Amino acid sequence: MTDRDELQRLARQVEQDRARLEEIQIQIDRVGAILTEHHDTQQVLDRLISDQTTGHVPVGAGILIPFTSKEKVLVDLGSDLYGERTPSQAKQIIEERQNDLTELMETLHLEGKNLRDRIERTAETFTEMAQTPEKSTAEEPTPEPTTQPQKKRRRPFGDELTLDD
Repeated sequence: MTDRDELQRLARQVEQDRARLEEIQIQIDRVGAILTEHHDTQQVLDRLISDQTTGHVPVGAGILIPFTSKEKVLVDLGSDLYGERTPSQAKQIIEERQNDLTELMETLHLEGKNLRDRIERTAETFTEMAQTPEKSTAEEPTPEPTTQPQKKRRRPFGDELTLDD
């Protein structure tokens, strides 16, 4: 592989790694938003578990629905399957999800750090290779071009022009 090919390969690698790093950052932002939502839900469940027996549930567009029961809540168990749970059970489910999301966030941060390090190393290698003069072109004699007679293309029947003409 020539130096030029290697430089192009390194440049492509840096661009691919940067695109992957951007994807990881988007995933980190999404997981962060989900963690915030879970934290807010946990705070609401904490208040519900306490002595407060009434409250309001926002449904959107400034509309709140009053509730008086704190015996059961509906919990998304996955795949849009909901089940009734006590607020304490729902809080445990939320805490487990938060732990899983925190682990995922740590994994994504570690992957992003490793990718940034790899980008730096690749960019340094690219810069070093780009700054060193190409030795192979000075040492190798250039081969003389060989001329081969060009074959004249034949036109199809009827002397019609084609896209190749």
